[in-house]
Amino acid sequence: FTGTHPLQRPDGSTYPEGSVDPEEIRFDPLSPAEWWTDEGDRGDRLVDTAIRAARPDGGFAGQLPLAPNLAMRPDSGPRGNEELEALTFAAGGSRVISAVESSLLQDGPAPTAEHGALGRITVQDRGGRVLAQHAYPIDPVFAPGEDGNNGVASVVADQRDPERLLVLERSYVSGVGNSIRIYEADLRGATDVQHVPALPGQQVRPVRKRLLADLSDFGLQTVDNVEGITWGPRLPTGERTLFLVSDNNFSPSQTTQLIGLAVR
Repeated sequence: FTGTHPLQRPDGSTYPEGSVDPEEIRFDPLSPAEWWTDEGDRGDRLVDTAIRAARPDGGFAGQLPLAPNLAMRPDSGPRGNEELEALTFAAGGSRVISAVESSLLQDGPAPTAEHGALGRITVQDRGGRVLAQHAYPIDPVFAPGEDGNNGVASVVADQRDPERLLVLERSYVSGVGNSIRIYEADLRGATDVQHVPALPGQQVRPVRKRLLADLSDFGLQTVDNVEGITWGPRLPTGERTLFLVSDNNFSPSQTTQLIGLAVR
């Protein structure tokens, strides 16, 4: 990195303080642009979540139409602060895959220590047409405690297979800490739920997933609020590198972590 540029609105102005909450950012493999997710807001007013594109100088380069069930409505759509979080390109850049952090309001309660939840992963083409949407099984919160939560923080496509993703689940319990797990998710065979208004009571086959890594197994001095994942270069041994980064929330009590893993 040699410099930074502020993200801009369509009129060329910068976003007012507090008006956006950027989460994931990805380089576009087919054009000189970066795509990023904005969580939106469910507070005093409803602000829709969004996927936007920016030119290298920060200029506005477009916005992707989203699935209608992701719209912020009083009794449906993403939960507050658990909106559209994760974004990746697949199939060489022809597919845009995104995921909400937790279950939509109409899809049942958020994860607790007693039960998990069903989030939604959406597959679109570059014009925004929804190709499929799948239910993703989010783990229960890893420990009981106050303010516990778990959700999808980031996804990255398997470059060899457009139907496979690596999914980063980030769980936090106040007074206990964080649990970070990486899953391999296979979209094949999962029910297309883009036209299912609410998941409870429906015969839905969710995405299959298997655990690849739990950061608690790596002997790290601490496991902080890791929320980013991306592929790195291949090692001389033939392994792919996978890099993780934490979001320290600008807090002096948290740790900025860059973690590199080798994947066979």
